[in-house]
Amino acid sequence: MSQKSMAGQYKRWTATLPPEQVEHIKKLARQNDMSALAFFRWMVDLALVRYEEGARPEVTERVVRGEAKLGHWSSKSS
Repeated sequence: MSQKSMAGQYKRWTATLPPEQVEHIKKLARQNDMSALAFFRWMVDLALVRYEEGARPEVTERVVRGEAKLGHWSSKSS
């Protein structure tokens, strides 16, 4: 693991969230006198506990994307 991917004892990882959710997390963090990142890590930890206890996401739609079958361009005759 490269040093650039680490922030102290934490692995850097990008999550994409709706702006409203980010603002709500920041608000809750302030209400609990915590940094937004510390609060977010706590929320992820809590979610993992709930998952291990049997909670599962409700899946409404599965999207499967196909891959195009490619011919190697250099093997094509001119």
